[in-house]
Amino acid sequence: MSKSRDIADSAETINYIDTVTSNVQDQIDNLDPLPSQTGNAGNFLTTDGTNASWGVPAGGAMVLLSTVTASAASTVDIETTFDSTYDNYIIMGEASVSNDGGAFRVRYKLGGSYVTSAYQYHTNVSKSGSTAYLGIQAVNDSYIQFNDSVGNASDESIQFSLNITNPANTSKRKLCYWDSAAIWTGGEVKTARGVGTNTGTGALTGVRFYSQGTLTGTFRLYGIVK
Repeated sequence: MSKSRDIADSAETINYIDTVTSNVQDQIDNLDPLPSQTGNAGNFLTTDGTNASWGVPAGGAMVLLSTVTASAASTVDIETTFDSTYDNYIIMGEASVSNDGGAFRVRYKLGGSYVTSAYQYHTNVSKSGSTAYLGIQAVNDSYIQFNDSVGNASDESIQFSLNITNPANTSKRKLCYWDSAAIWTGGEVKTARGVGTNTGTGALTGVRFYSQGTLTGTFRLYGIVK
């Protein structure tokens, strides 16, 4: 009886040991190691069939950068991470409001501080209970308004995506545009889409969401691969 059979505790173990044809430690040492993760944020692990390496996502791929979960928060700030790594960023989220009929609003962090003046925006709103369209606009406001009314019942919320381009640029104003869907007070579905900006040109490093009460929900920031 072989030495391996003496120390084995099952037929399966015997088969594994008996099929080894060289020093076990040498075989382990020769395995292809996992490539270093340092400096490879946002990349993916790939293989050519023999060796593993880090690959760069194809242009247009979305990379999750941060997630903020809010519970009865007066403001929700998305600040990790806006920089020049990506030209385009998208914030996607769903939130409930505490104040029935509360509007859903946004402010920019420009040059290191949240700005409370000089916003311009136009929002187109429609709802299931009417064929009419509502336009909301401002040329010098203290915020950008996504949606004029969100209900606060347990089954009511707002869902949205907000797009921002070139936040690190310091010579151009930061345009944003969005699509949103909400259940508004009274239970009707409402959609709103629009465009907004601030007259400041400082680098954008944060986006603040708030309502006329508190917000509860999840907000995710994605970078779009160049």
